[in-house]
Amino acid sequence: AASDVYKRQVILFNCSNDSSSNNTQEAATSKLSIRLVDDPGDFEHVYVEVVDVLIKVNNDSEDDNWESIEAINTGVYDLLELTGGVNVLLADNYEIPSGVLNQIRLVLGDDNSVVIDGVTHPLSTPSAQQSGLKIRVDETLEPDFEYTFWIDFDVEESIVIAGNSGNIILNPVLRAVTEVSTGVISGNVSPADIQTQV
Repeated sequence: AASDVYKRQVILFNCSNDSSSNNTQEAATSKLSIRLVDDPGDFEHVYVEVVDVLIKVNNDSEDDNWESIEAINTGVYDLLELTGGVNVLLADNYEIPSGVLNQIRLVLGDDNSVVIDGVTHPLSTPSAQQSGLKIRVDETLEPDFEYTFWIDFDVEESIVIAGNSGNIILNPVLRAVTEVSTGVISGNVSPADIQTQV
């Protein structure tokens, strides 16, 4: 009888241990920062209005279930000033579930313009892009890691002068570069555990 009690205690202990392990795994989080930068372009100024940044984590579907990261420092920025180490911080250690960051969506407002030869021209944005500019990332976010995504707005490729109409169209070309750092991590981490993707 004593051995039976002992066995039951061991079984209960193991079940409890497995349950707490699963809860810890379900609650695993990573931290996300997003910075906006630009490649130089042959214009005097290129102004874009940043309204929000949306993300999809562990969701590769085409549905509308995007999560707003409640971007900080929204407003109108001259992209040509975001070179040489200057950038705009749009998210600062925003906590999200660990897993796969599938996509980032940069949402722009209507106050976008370009200055050419001292003249300001409005930048029209195709209607298909008004819901946001999607960047496919597919980056695995490990628990307790901190990730910084640099969104590179390529001005030279993003502005199109439309033939005889004189319209200047903002057709954004964006790239994402990932920087990974860690907080407090116990155990050994091999280089293969960190997946950095441009």
